[in-house]
Amino acid sequence: MIAPNPFLRFKLFDNNRLELLYGYQKTEYGLKVYADMHHVNQNTMTRWTRQFLLHGLAGVRHRSFNHRYSLNTKIEAVKEYQAGFPAEKIIGKYDIRSLSQLRQWSIQYNNDELKTKSRKRVRKNRSKS
Repeated sequence: MIAPNPFLRFKLFDNNRLELLYGYQKTEYGLKVYADMHHVNQNTMTRWTRQFLLHGLAGVRHRSFNHRYSLNTKIEAVKEYQAGFPAEKIIGKYDIRSLSQLRQWSIQYNNDELKTKSRKRVRKNRSKS
């Protein structure tokens, strides 16, 4: 039997994520060792744990779409972040998926580039001939 490649990237389905979190809760191993044993990045396991604690099952589910935030929500979250409020509390309060998202908004806010992204789908007219 060939050992699985630890560098192989794949998406785990919701039930696999829950099984990993449950297994980690029951194990004596530390997070890094447990994550390595299951070929999952330690930061990913940390993120799943945080999201599960904040949002329950919905926090662990793979989103098939991007969550959109209003400009007011982004500005309020960034102002609190820059005022020194704990990032974990801000993420929980505004239902932000990751700290990196909040940091990105902060950079955009400082550069006066923070906005809501409105994507408009452009449909091509197909003429039947």
